[in-house]
Amino acid sequence: DIHIDFNRLIAEHARRRPDRVAIESPDQGSRITFAELDRITTRFGHFLAARGLRTGDRVSVLADNSLEALLIFWGVLRSGAVVNPINVEIREKNIRQILHDVRPKLVLWSRDLPAELGALGEGTAPWIAFGDRHATSRPADDLFALLPDWPETPLRRSPAPTDLAIIGYTSGTTD
Repeated sequence: DIHIDFNRLIAEHARRRPDRVAIESPDQGSRITFAELDRITTRFGHFLAARGLRTGDRVSVLADNSLEALLIFWGVLRSGAVVNPINVEIREKNIRQILHDVRPKLVLWSRDLPAELGALGEGTAPWIAFGDRHATSRPADDLFALLPDWPETPLRRSPAPTDLAIIGYTSGTTD
């Protein structure tokens, strides 16, 4: 059994090495420090809690590999919810099946994906789009536009050893 307290782990790194790079994305030409990782994922945890998400609730994430997707991944884990990253290169019918199986309380999806993927959300949990966190112009309802409104106060959530953290589907060999 592996038991990791993500809140404590990230907060401790932010305290000890705030200016060190935690994540770097050469493809995006972007990086984030431990202090930024702590701040953004803490705000994200408060955002999810305010939306009524609790320990064990599921959040599906449709995104290509990006720094923003990693921030969301860690933010979901810090909130105590279960993260369900979905490979956006699989067929739409498979994405629909995953969403049906997982029954997320919230779906977060990248604005960089084809618009038809956003249409998969009709009749399911709420969907919130996100884009580049550094974009100078973005819609007011973009996830990263909403996060600055939430506090940076520590999350008071400590995961139990039996808490589920991730629901991942493999790509399989036949899709």
